[in-house]
Amino acid sequence: MKRIGMGMLLVLAMASAAQAGTIEVCIEKYPGNERDYAALFSDGPVTVPAGTVFNYIGHTFGPPSDPQDRAHMGNDIGKSWPSLPLAERDRRNKIMASDLDTQSKDAIAISRSVILTAQQNCATATGTTVMSNDFGWKNRTITDDGRFYYQAYGTISAGRMNTAFDGGTQFDFAAQSGQLNAVVHGSLNKSLLVK
Repeated sequence: MKRIGMGMLLVLAMASAAQAGTIEVCIEKYPGNERDYAALFSDGPVTVPAGTVFNYIGHTFGPPSDPQDRAHMGNDIGKSWPSLPLAERDRRNKIMASDLDTQSKDAIAISRSVILTAQQNCATATGTTVMSNDFGWKNRTITDDGRFYYQAYGTISAGRMNTAFDGGTQFDFAAQSGQLNAVVHGSLNKSLLVK
């Protein structure tokens, strides 16, 4: 009986490890932002450092590299996604309005640096949830399958948050301009407390 119990514990531990979540980090790329995209990589790859924090923004409507589906958005104010059927546009607009009314309670951070290039604008890293009374981030566990996206918000150093992005690097520019996004795949159940 002991062997069966130990075997079950080992299987459960392996299953838990296999389901550990990851964070996919991307620089936005969609038809219409080719110039901005090229400018981000004008000096070579963009390194997103370990400890970069991403704040919850809302639902995704496209791939991680274009979470708002700007490829179909159009330029007319009030006419979002004109090439999509009316019912889908209405659905997305209602979701976006709800997202705007929701205060973020979620943040995530990558545990290792990732390097993004013009040819490979997304990369995956392990990560954690971020908890902070100062920033209102409360969730210890975040489980998702890419339905929600997060934008770069700051970097953690010595347990403190720096939101300046003032280093003059392409990483700083991508973060300042809202072009650095992330999605969660699986469950992040390790948390980091920051001030």
